[in-house]
Amino acid sequence: MPKKKLHKALVSLLTIILIPACTNRYSENNLYGTWIANHATGEIVITFNKDLTFEYVCNETASTIIKITGKYEVDFSKQLIPLTIRKIPQLNHPLYTIIQFKEFDVLRMAEFAPLWRIRPISFNPNSEIILNRSNKNP
Repeated sequence: MPKKKLHKALVSLLTIILIPACTNRYSENNLYGTWIANHATGEIVITFNKDLTFEYVCNETASTIIKITGKYEVDFSKQLIPLTIRKIPQLNHPLYTIIQFKEFDVLRMAEFAPLWRIRPISFNPNSEIILNRSNKNP
């Protein structure tokens, strides 16, 4: 095979292999619904609604419940998906994190940061949250 044809064949092969590996196979439709995690701080329930509203509830104890609501933004063009929560009545700043689908029903989330400049860029196994899709989805 001439060198030019071999080069074209290699470029075509790499394109076929690398483009699917660099794109995210998940979309917002996969995110919608309720996700639950049992975390060191207590049970966490997160709901992503189709109208882009977000609800985070952490039951630390029977008498201590933390609830955060807001509007979320995601960018599925990235491998580690940036997630931003804005318009949070309970806080005076947005929250920034990253998420990743481990499976269709399993979502990995890094800890929240109050500034986009300190948004996590990787997962820390000691502070990440593993969420499982709830059967009670809206």
